[in-house]
Amino acid sequence: MSEETISMRCPSCASAMRVPASFAGKTARCRKCQSSFTVAAPAGKAPQPAPAPRPSRPVPPAPVNPPVARSPQPAPAPVPASPAPIPVQSAPKPPVPPSPRRNRGIPLGAWVALLFMTAVTLTTSSAAAYLYLGPDFRGGMADQGERQVVEGEAAPQAENKKGAAKGTPQTVNAPFPRRALFIAVNNYLFNNPVQQGSGNGWKGLDKLQRQFEVYLRFPPTQTLQVSDAVPGSPPPTRQVIEKTIESFASSSRSQDSIVLWFTGHAAMAGDKACLVPIEGELDNPASLIPLETVFKSLKDSKARQKVLVLDVCHYSPSIGQERPGSDPLAEALEKQASEAPEGVQVWLPCQKDQNSFETDEHPMGVFASTLHDLLKRVPPGSQEREKPVDFEALNTLVMKGDLKGNGEPILGIKDRLEGAKRDGKQAEMASKLYGKAATGGDFNPEDPLPPRIAAATPAKPDAASVALMNDVFKEISTPPIKQGHEDKGLRVELLPPVPNEIVKDYSLADGAEDTELRAAVRTARINLWSVSNATPPADIKDKVLAARARNKKNLDALVDYYGKPAEENRFKADVERNQRDVAGVYAVLEEDLENLTSDDMKKALEKEPKRWQANYRYIVSRIEAQIAFLFEYQSMLGLIRKEFPPLEKNHSGWRLASATKLRGDRKGQQLAKSAATGLEKLGKETAGSPWAIMAKRDRLTALGLEWQSSAGRKE
Repeated sequence: MSEETISMRCPSCASAMRVPASFAGKTARCRKCQSSFTVAAPAGKAPQPAPAPRPSRPVPPAPVNPPVARSPQPAPAPVPASPAPIPVQSAPKPPVPPSPRRNRGIPLGAWVALLFMTAVTLTTSSAAAYLYLGPDFRGGMADQGERQVVEGEAAPQAENKKGAAKGTPQTVNAPFPRRALFIAVNNYLFNNPVQQGSGNGWKGLDKLQRQFEVYLRFPPTQTLQVSDAVPGSPPPTRQVIEKTIESFASSSRSQDSIVLWFTGHAAMAGDKACLVPIEGELDNPASLIPLETVFKSLKDSKARQKVLVLDVCHYSPSIGQERPGSDPLAEALEKQASEAPEGVQVWLPCQKDQNSFETDEHPMGVFASTLHDLLKRVPPGSQEREKPVDFEALNTLVMKGDLKGNGEPILGIKDRLEGAKRDGKQAEMASKLYGKAATGGDFNPEDPLPPRIAAATPAKPDAASVALMNDVFKEISTPPIKQGHEDKGLRVELLPPVPNEIVKDYSLADGAEDTELRAAVRTARINLWSVSNATPPADIKDKVLAARARNKKNLDALVDYYGKPAEENRFKADVERNQRDVAGVYAVLEEDLENLTSDDMKKALEKEPKRWQANYRYIVSRIEAQIAFLFEYQSMLGLIRKEFPPLEKNHSGWRLASATKLRGDRKGQQLAKSAATGLEKLGKETAGSPWAIMAKRDRLTALGLEWQSSAGRKE
């Protein structure tokens, strides 16, 4: 049975909320603005007084005589409040002999059912209060050692900052002075993808953000995540990241503890350590974010505690090296990160020559996942407003885990990497916190919170540039070469603006005219989408679905995970069937490639404008790359049919991971080389254009594959 609730709005911020009816007349806290208020009784009802204590002796029955009329008595004078009487223990009663059993008594099962229903009702009431109210209120409920103190109520067993005697009334209902900005880059344009995961997904960094709010008591209005994987967030471009960090740091107060978390890639650009934004190019230092720029923003901040978490150099053995950017942490980068300005602490999840590993069990990253699990063991009531967060203790826990706490043991980083390898070597990670903890910045509950953290607004690109990019995407956008990975394709808002001269050079005056070459390019593009399991663009969806029905073959046949078989012959038969399905996909694309590269098409190309010449050359190279990948895949299936790869401890099968070197069929290697040459040439000749961006992305995509021992991706 669920308890009756009261619908109301916060008196301060007018946020709608529901609270249990039993809280009428009590003080609670709004989870939005953190202000305290008294819960009003529902209309037409007064708060119910607490039930009177049960008397220790039986109450005698009321007299049956009629009442005698009495003259009115004057009201008694007010009596000064006195301490509550100390209950007196009544003399023990003599034992009562058991009564003879009655045939019509209440069965024992009925008493058990009644007790069970009472317990459920009480539990439901407490759970409702926990869910309806904010994390500050929940923290007080969760910890019995430090109860939540409401406004004006004395804090027992407490001593204030100035040394007041214990039991002195304090007003401590102000929010904790803590702020956190999480920045995560997932689908890089030119670098290896990071499995930060989609917003509100089981593997998303937003789950860690929530742990900061509930268990470390960061007010929800003072946390924010900027990520291309979170709906509604601006893309984490260089401009957005730099401006958001600057605003976040400068708006913090002297009493604040602030955390800046970055998940993504880092690299050395010459002698400078840099963070890599979503559009960052490792061979273009101007596109990167110097670490010294981030340090400056934190150094200039008034905050008393400043912690920079650099969860960089992500690498997943199951995904492999799909594009550049997942190299181990360079010694020079580690050195510069450890030499942060005074007052700034840097938390690195890995050390020199190590990666911040992702695994099938921990796709968010082993470091972030471990911290996420451990924060559940932090009693919310143990956090003190006057003190900064103890990240030294958290780092120790992340390394060692919590094997003796309540509930299931929580493994540390080392134990979670037991089955992970890179380049045949056991994966190693060691997190470390550099710098000294903060001091000073006295807590002041009267100081209002900083404004809600807000992400910077991306610069609005030129309308003509956007129009050209949209047109090009509409004409030749293609699905990712590899299926089932983190690559979600290109988005116009992530691309750098196209210079005006490029827009003019590639404008199409005769766009309505159709030619045989353009029709062949469109058909080849539709077939690329038809053999993919990705969702096609809306304008060609019907044609793609028709092609899928006609071809009856697509890249769903490319199984990238095989579990250890119970019966070997049946397993090999399944693999052979997959090989035949992939051969059907290859036949569809090979026909398009032969048509596009015929002598007639090459002659027709000379008559086309620059825009359709670029379209044609991109599609040809894209088909070559796709076929080369199919050859590589077929070769890997042949290998696993011949011999099972090594299987690590606690792993249940094998997954195909990306590799920079192709190991398969010679024809596939030749097509991969031809595709890379064509894409590189196209990028140079159309520099600054959308074709150059797409060509570089595809050219950097590794087409090689290798079998990796795997636990199977958690779903």
